Amino acid sequence: MGDHEPKRGQEFTHLSFRRQLPDGTNALAVMKVTAVRRGEVFYTYADSPTNKGDCRMPIENWVKRYGTAVNPSE
Repeated sequence: MGDHEPKRGQEFTHLSFRRQLPDGTNALAVMKVTAVRRGEVFYTYADSPTNKGDCRMPIENWVKRYGTAVNPSE
């Protein structure tokens, strides 16, 4: 895996998913990677109580869009 490929638990701001905030405004959603396998990245909302990957995209697309994302815990 290259330096810019996703890792499980990594958070990133989705470029098109929006989420309504408690104050009624909308913001881009913060997502977390739940798995990386068979050339796909599985992810869900960062505050999701489960670790189920609700969404997925090809790893090449993730690297192009979010390859510079960093894990806040690092």
